[in-house]
Amino acid sequence: MCRKSDEYYAKLFADVTCIFWEHQPRPFGNGSFGRGEPKIIIYLDNHPEGANPGTLSEYLNVGTGRIGNALKDLEEKGLIERSKESKDKRKTVIKMLKLYKKFRPIDWVLTFLIIGLTIVQVWCTMLLVDYVQDITKSIIYLNYQNQISSILPSGMSIGDISFAQILQMMTQNPGTIQTATTGDIWFNGGMMVLVATGAAGCQFVIAVLAAYISSNFATTLRTEVNTKISNFSLAEINKFSTASLVTRATNDVQQVQMANLLVMRMVFAAPVTAIWAICKVQASSWQLTIAAAVGIVFLVICIIILMTFVMPKFKIMQKFIDKVNAVTGENLTGIRVVRAYNAEDYQESKFEKANKDLTKTQLFTGRMLGLMSPIMTLVMNGLTLAVYWIGAGLIAGNEIDYATVQAFTMLCTQIVMAFLMLMMMFILLPRANVCAKRIQEVIDTEVSVKDPEVEKTLVKGEEGTITFDHVSFAYPDAEADILQDISFTAKKGQTIAFIGSTGSGKSTLVNLVTRFYDVTKGSITIDGVDVKDMKQSTLRGLVGFVPQKGLLFSGTIKSNIKFGNSNASDKDVEQACKIACADEFISKMEKGYDSPITRGGTNVSGGQRQRLCIARAIATKPEFLVFDDSFSALDFKTDKQVRENLAKSQKDVTKLIVAQRIGTIMDADTIVVLSEGKVVGKGTHKELLQNSDKKMTKEQMKSTIKGIMSNGSKYMPWIVVALICIIGMVVLSIFAPNILSDFTNLITNYSNPSKTTIEGFNGVIINAGDSKAFMENVGIYGGILIGLYAGNAVLGYCASFIMTSVSQYFAKDLRTAMSKKINRLPLSYFDTRQYGDILSVVTNDIDQLGQSMQQSISMMFQSIFTLIGALIAMFVTSWQMAITVLCTLPLMIAFMAFALILANPQFIRRQKKLGEIEGEVEETYNGQLVIKAFNAQDKTNAAFEKSNHELKRTMFLAEICGGTMQPFMSLISYVAYAAVFVTGGLLLNAQVVGFTYGTITAFMIYINLFQSPLSQIAQALNQMQMGVASGNRVFEFLGAKEQENDSNLPSVFEDKNGKEVVKGAVEFNHVNFSYDDSRVIIPDFSASIKPGMKVAIVGPTGAGKTTLVNLLMRFYEVNGGSISIDGIPTKDMQRKEVRDVFGMVLQDTWVFAGTLRENLVYNTPNVTDEQIQQAIHDAHLVHYVRTLPGGLDYYIEDGNTISGGQRQLITIARAMIKNAPLLILDEATSNVDTRTEEKIEESMDRLTKGRTSFVIAHRLSTIRNADLILVMKDGNIIEQGTHDSLMNQNGFYASLYNSQFSME
Repeated sequence: MCRKSDEYYAKLFADVTCIFWEHQPRPFGNGSFGRGEPKIIIYLDNHPEGANPGTLSEYLNVGTGRIGNALKDLEEKGLIERSKESKDKRKTVIKMLKLYKKFRPIDWVLTFLIIGLTIVQVWCTMLLVDYVQDITKSIIYLNYQNQISSILPSGMSIGDISFAQILQMMTQNPGTIQTATTGDIWFNGGMMVLVATGAAGCQFVIAVLAAYISSNFATTLRTEVNTKISNFSLAEINKFSTASLVTRATNDVQQVQMANLLVMRMVFAAPVTAIWAICKVQASSWQLTIAAAVGIVFLVICIIILMTFVMPKFKIMQKFIDKVNAVTGENLTGIRVVRAYNAEDYQESKFEKANKDLTKTQLFTGRMLGLMSPIMTLVMNGLTLAVYWIGAGLIAGNEIDYATVQAFTMLCTQIVMAFLMLMMMFILLPRANVCAKRIQEVIDTEVSVKDPEVEKTLVKGEEGTITFDHVSFAYPDAEADILQDISFTAKKGQTIAFIGSTGSGKSTLVNLVTRFYDVTKGSITIDGVDVKDMKQSTLRGLVGFVPQKGLLFSGTIKSNIKFGNSNASDKDVEQACKIACADEFISKMEKGYDSPITRGGTNVSGGQRQRLCIARAIATKPEFLVFDDSFSALDFKTDKQVRENLAKSQKDVTKLIVAQRIGTIMDADTIVVLSEGKVVGKGTHKELLQNSDKKMTKEQMKSTIKGIMSNGSKYMPWIVVALICIIGMVVLSIFAPNILSDFTNLITNYSNPSKTTIEGFNGVIINAGDSKAFMENVGIYGGILIGLYAGNAVLGYCASFIMTSVSQYFAKDLRTAMSKKINRLPLSYFDTRQYGDILSVVTNDIDQLGQSMQQSISMMFQSIFTLIGALIAMFVTSWQMAITVLCTLPLMIAFMAFALILANPQFIRRQKKLGEIEGEVEETYNGQLVIKAFNAQDKTNAAFEKSNHELKRTMFLAEICGGTMQPFMSLISYVAYAAVFVTGGLLLNAQVVGFTYGTITAFMIYINLFQSPLSQIAQALNQMQMGVASGNRVFEFLGAKEQENDSNLPSVFEDKNGKEVVKGAVEFNHVNFSYDDSRVIIPDFSASIKPGMKVAIVGPTGAGKTTLVNLLMRFYEVNGGSISIDGIPTKDMQRKEVRDVFGMVLQDTWVFAGTLRENLVYNTPNVTDEQIQQAIHDAHLVHYVRTLPGGLDYYIEDGNTISGGQRQLITIARAMIKNAPLLILDEATSNVDTRTEEKIEESMDRLTKGRTSFVIAHRLSTIRNADLILVMKDGNIIEQGTHDSLMNQNGFYASLYNSQFSME
């Protein structure tokens, strides 16, 4: 299919509701597998009746084939949607509301208390408007009295004027004359302070209660999600990816918590304020009410339009966050393979694609939401202008006075501010609602494996008995059964072994024992009871499970052994380790059983990790022991010793063993041979030998700022442009109050009965009562203000647009830098850090830092410039009033400093705790199989609850610190308003030259322009603290010491024509190495390897074999000595060049999310289809590829969904395709069955012929033809030679070799 644009595909599949495709396999001439031409079947909404809809596995959910991949890509980008999802979207169910069912009774009580306090707060706010109206009247009337008194004859006061004279003045000068005193001004000013204090007190209590409820709410959600996931069977876990589950339990919950916090703090107040204010507005004037209604309707329409565009993008955004998480996690878990194949650039390009998709979506939402603030400002200023304009006309008609205009302006401001609070909710709610839906999906997911309502009692006399009765099993949505008609019985103390080719269903079979899945047909009984009639905890309490992949948890050796039995004594732990032959290496550790284990057990070897897993199962004292290929990482001598120990100490324990080695299971009472899910043989070892193929008998702030400056310097020109826009905004904001002051003077003077003429725009004289001239001047002032407000809005959006772009691109650059950093850090860095914590830095911390930049930088500069401009304007207008306003400054600064000093440590602790809990969640979700097998859900859930409640306390304190700032800043603002009114009234009463009521109006705006910046600076600092807390973690990671840069070293393996020339001589010269200071792994290792030699490295588990490979590949640097290739020390070569000459198959197989073809080719250039077909043929993958929908284009979502043997065959084929001059095989066939291993051996011999190769193997039969065998123990070579010479020595190697064939 030729590549088309996304728009082309979107148009092509616009009406598609389901798509099916069929492939007809077409063999190549050499017998290898090839894909036939796809037959595309497209069904539209009205597909023909009787049309065959295809099989379920061919449905789009499988996501396979080129068409499927194209659709999947388009769906992720939001360009197409599946019909089921489209129908679901039609349901207007707000998931946030559904989550509120998780509220506790106390949360509801406190919520209603918040609503009550909100009503009290709004009541105080409305009272404040009344007192503003009263104080305005007092000032105006006192001013009128003074002006009338000034025109009276000498010796006559206003009290001496007769009623007739007053009536004459009222006739000549429209308006009313009332008396007022300075006492009225003081009283109303005092009441303003009193009710403002009441409102601030309510806000403070609301902030505390909201922080308490929200932190509890988030804790409850995390608990419920975690508990639900802990109850998932493997079917449900495979439905979601681990990366997605981690995001849902952490980032999604945090988004919901923030939205809930805003609802509690502000959104409750918004409708109450709006309704109350609208009711008061209606009582003033219908004309003004219509003006307010038009402004509000315009605002609502704008919000609806914006949300219509933005809402769908938030859902897509969370998917892209999942993708970024998944790719980062993939890069971390497969870091050795990535570096072995020099695939850093490949992985970075993969990450960059996910990063670009995320950034593009965030840019769109950020820019669209950036329109909100300019629109709100424009509406607020427009309403103020409309009120003045219409109010002027009403005053001219003697219908209202100026105090009413002033009060109405404040009420309109309250209404707009209410919608501003709702706007804040609209910014967070779409994303929070998507997050809530994702959380609800986890909670609502039906668990397929359930406990019975009534548990049956185990049958006496049947202890230790397990029976499979005609058991069949198919994975969800699969066409065929993976297991078919399996029957056998194991009695107490017996050993049942399962063997078969890779992919035959062995691991699936033992997963059914512990009910990780439920059988499709037939039944499994344990102790005489169907496992479906037993509680999962009861069932798993009977079974000790050792998984295919050795998995340990962060802690100590002792805590890992006691994982499934916390009541185990130290003696029990030591005995279990002795049986598992783990006591040998534990005793050599400095802290013994208290030695630390890192996440996943990466600080011990694969064999040591496997022995600890065996000991963990033994320590539970089970009735049944299940070993899922659990001996593959052990050398044969240790394997034999462990089996002997098990036979002696666990005589009454029934054992089920999945194995690839014949030697591991030849003692079994019954061996079940599986092939393609069917039993093809059953009996003892001797019986099967007689009837089967004989081949089966074989084997912080400074750092943050510095980091921002160093990583964001290229964006400085755009930030400068944004600052110019901000300065323009400030100039217009400062100039507007002067115009409004003159506008106010025009209105108040026109209604002053003592004035016969008034001054209009630009000094024009207007006769009192000339309404036409008056309204013409009103129009002039209004036009100027429209221009100023519109310019302010345009410049504001330009600044917002630029800062949104800068912050999102900066966040994208940081994510890219993080991805590249992962590839430049030494592996020792990751040995001591949780992958989940690193994932948290990539997602949560960078997201928080980007948001902080977007919101705080522009807010900070705008606030500073506005503050300076307002200060200058205030002193130019009236120095007395300016000093009055400045008197509130020390109080405001003191509170801000106190709040910031108190809040900063809490925000740092919060981000740190978020990272810790994400690391814990990531470890737990990856280890669900082990956790369930050991009935450790309660234990891990208890540990999670402890961390969860610690996070709750940290969140609560951080939110209190952040939430209490606004009420106190509001209180100080209202105190300043009262002070301005009182001081202005007294100055007006004193008839200070040049001081008018317009001056007071101007200062009302100046207070906002002066104190709002201080409040915004506080908010910006609040945001910056959160950003600094996150930035410290980001830049600490980016600042970690990298591997030494060796890109300047010359290429040593290229001839004059640039062709790679490698002979293959390798020398180890007195190599010394330790992972840390606690224990030397390799004390003094020397060996000389000639070109073309096949070198086998053998030895007991923990001897240092894999470590040797790590040093050879320069995954770690030697502490002493040197390693040379063709006589050149590897430290004098580029790492890239060293790794380029090696093909490698690692002990830990790794498959990434992508097509099978991409996994095979993996960063190897110019690979032909013929090479791929040859590799899958030589690696015996042909049958496996043929069973996959889409063949080589089958999309592997998660490598854990395919068996260990299949993964290993894929990695072998990958190494064959690379065809490097040197080869490393580190337990390359440990997870492959013996028959397949024998088939691959011929291909491997061809692959190693003529090239230097290093083979690490526990199956010593596979390395008998090696040119040199190095026998290692405790990091030293104790024997070396060929197989025959070493056998003749009858030493340690001979003992290891013979142990694999021992029948004892």
